Amino acid sequence: MLRNKSILIISLLAIVLASCNHNPAVKNALSLIDTNDLKLHLNFLASDDFNGRNTPSPELKIASAYLASISEHYNLSTILPDSSYYQEIALKTLVLDDASTLKLRTGVETLSLTYPSDFSPSGSSLVSTKHNSGIVFLGYGFQSQDRSWDDLGAVDFKGKAVVILDPVLPDEHVLRGPETRMSLRSRADVLISKGASLVIKVIDDNRENWFAENKTSFDSWSASQMKEMDSGPETTGACILDIRQEAAQLFWALKSGS
Repeated sequence: MLRNKSILIISLLAIVLASCNHNPAVKNALSLIDTNDLKLHLNFLASDDFNGRNTPSPELKIASAYLASISEHYNLSTILPDSSYYQEIALKTLVLDDASTLKLRTGVETLSLTYPSDFSPSGSSLVSTKHNSGIVFLGYGFQSQDRSWDDLGAVDFKGKAVVILDPVLPDEHVLRGPETRMSLRSRADVLISKGASLVIKVIDDNRENWFAENKTSFDSWSASQMKEMDSGPETTGACILDIRQEAAQLFWALKSGS
C-alpha cells in the first residue's frame, strides 16, 4: 500500500510538472531557479551564527532585512498597501525600569545584581516578586527520551528556583540538531510548567563574547528591545531571568559559603 501511494504521488508530481512546462511563464520562472542560489540563501538563514533568530534579536532583524532585499532583487510583488516587504504588527509594550535590581540572599549574605549589566528578564516574564525557596542546579535543564538525556531525573524542584546553563553545543553533541533546537529554547518554560518558581539561565559563551567585543551587556542585546516583545500569557509570580556568567559565579560562591 505504501509503495502504491508513493507511485501515485510521484505520478501526480510528474503530471503537475508536465502541465507547468506547457505554461510559458511558469516554464521561464522554473528556468531561473538556480540550486546554488537556493543553497546560498538556505545556508545563510539557517546558519548557527543566527542563534535561532530569537524574538527579538539582532539576528532576526538581519534575517528580515536580508529577505526583504532578496525579494526586491527578484522583483517580487508585495501585497501590502504601502508596497513594503515588511508587515507592521501591533505588539504589547513592556517597560522595565533601568533601576531594577535582583537581590539574591542566602543566610545573612546578599548579592545585589543590576539591570541591564548583570541580568535581564527572558521572554515576557516581567514581574516584581519575591521568591523564598531552595535552589537547585539542573545542568542544561533538558529532558529527552529520544536522545537518552535527562537533567531532571528524580530531582524535586517544584516551588524552587532552578539554575540552568545555555548550551553552546559542538557539532557532534547528542543534543545538537534541528529536532531539538526548539525544545532547548523552551526549556525554561517547561521547567516553570513543571512547578519551578524561578528559572535563572546562565548565558552561553557566545553571548558573553558578543558582550565583551561590543563593550555592552543586555541593554543592547535584548533589554532595550523589550518594547518589541509579543504578548504572552499573564505571569503568575514565576519568572525567567538571563544572567551573566560572572554574576552567576558570584552567587554560587555566596551560596557555597566560599
